[in-house]
Amino acid sequence: MPSNYKPLSFTTTVRNPARFKYFLKVLEKFNGRKLTNDLAKEIEVNLVKEKIYYPLNSYRQFSHLREKYKSTDPLSIQEAWELVNAQNQAGHPERGFEPGWASRFDTHYMMPKKLGLVYYSPPNILEQEIKITELGNKLLNEAKLENIPDPQNVNDVSEIEQSIFAHCFTKYQRKNPFTAELNHNNPLSLLIRVIKLLNEDPNTLTDAGLSVKEIPIFCIWRNNDEVSLFETIKNFRESHGLNPSDEIVLDKVWEINEGRYNSFQNTTTMNQLPDEFIRKMRITGLFTLRGAGRFLDINKNRSEICEYIIKNYSKIQDYELHNSEDVDKYFNYTSKIDDKFLSTQNFIHQNTDDSQINFWANEFGWEIIKSELKILKNRGDSRNPILRIIPGPTRLEFLTTLAIKLKCNSYIVKPNYIVDDQGLPTSHAPGNGADIECFKDDKITLTEVTLHTSGHQQSINEVPKIHRHVLSKREEFPQKEVNAVYISPIMHQDGILVSRLMSEDRYENVSIYPSNIEQFIEKIETDSVLN
Repeated sequence: MPSNYKPLSFTTTVRNPARFKYFLKVLEKFNGRKLTNDLAKEIEVNLVKEKIYYPLNSYRQFSHLREKYKSTDPLSIQEAWELVNAQNQAGHPERGFEPGWASRFDTHYMMPKKLGLVYYSPPNILEQEIKITELGNKLLNEAKLENIPDPQNVNDVSEIEQSIFAHCFTKYQRKNPFTAELNHNNPLSLLIRVIKLLNEDPNTLTDAGLSVKEIPIFCIWRNNDEVSLFETIKNFRESHGLNPSDEIVLDKVWEINEGRYNSFQNTTTMNQLPDEFIRKMRITGLFTLRGAGRFLDINKNRSEICEYIIKNYSKIQDYELHNSEDVDKYFNYTSKIDDKFLSTQNFIHQNTDDSQINFWANEFGWEIIKSELKILKNRGDSRNPILRIIPGPTRLEFLTTLAIKLKCNSYIVKPNYIVDDQGLPTSHAPGNGADIECFKDDKITLTEVTLHTSGHQQSINEVPKIHRHVLSKREEFPQKEVNAVYISPIMHQDGILVSRLMSEDRYENVSIYPSNIEQFIEKIETDSVLN
């Protein structure tokens, strides 16, 4: 496979790193087994069984299984085999793998391998045991297969996951033994370094970080020299300002690449490439968006770890493609845990303050907030440059907070999601407390939100958790009345039933008010109260 200079793209198969934990969770039961082509296919069958991978063409052939996939009913291993055998996995074989499902295994697990989460060797080259690393085990421990709201769109992460991804992407080098490309840099470290130079220079028009329009320039950069990249961007700004046309940016990309490539498409280069890059970088918790989503900048709440990265991870090593010694060296480097990233002492549990809530509530306004809530209700995709990069479950917490702030101004609103220095959520509220706490006179209303719509999830997992949160808050505030509002895109009858049962004496009279998103909007819009 020839090497060449390429635009930065981490993976094209599993675009969302938040899904890696589920792929590793499935792989866990095969850990320690020697990888063969047959075993690779069996692992793919298990991905289908757990609804992690969706073989679209075969689902089209079996309508009953398609409906089962959308429900909470599990697929049997026999049904998963039926789906896999019905779909022909076309495309070129991956190096060392047979064509078809065995090669599909490699496309699913290659990026976790590059990030130091799992190791395996292609079976046609050397049969070796599958090895999930200590780092990989820390990530898969965050996965609960039975709680996946939508396997194709899961994208919410915890603070622990953020720290793991910060660790992974800090060590990731573009030119490595697994990747046929000549670009030789460490993207995350380079990004931090060039942003610092841009922000510290008084003549770069802004101290808000790297413009989204400049990200294509970053993504095709060839070396690890932040000074030359800084000077290129600075000169580009001097000539074209902070909001150049797409054509101007594409011309610059062409110039940097010495006119060698004709594969750059406007949509890919100007939209898909920056969007993918921003999502990958924000999943680390190290970056935020400024200027209504127009700039990518360092999250000041994580400035200490960013300085640590500059000091310890600015240099890169040379690795030869497919060289067995370099494979071992690189993998040992990426998988070796640096406790600086994963120590809980380094977690900054930064919650938003009232001024930040007010700012974003007024920035978006009621009509946009209401519209975005309805998009979540319908499982649609946000087009807002800021909201679209916030994972769905966390976005629901954020938008619900803003909605209450705007329409129920008699409440003191305290959300528990984790934020960056802009007050934008980076992670959902921890599981040991309510999503949002609303205080009014002698009452406390815990507002719990979820994208889960199945009866099993709502009645077995969600409502009992809410019940515990109310009892805990009662102990904390014995003089106040504590109840809860439970919001979901669609409230299942089972969830409604169990919520009502909680009000009985045998359940300590816990009042939980179930509401779908439409009902929640109507309630606060009409009555300015939560229940």
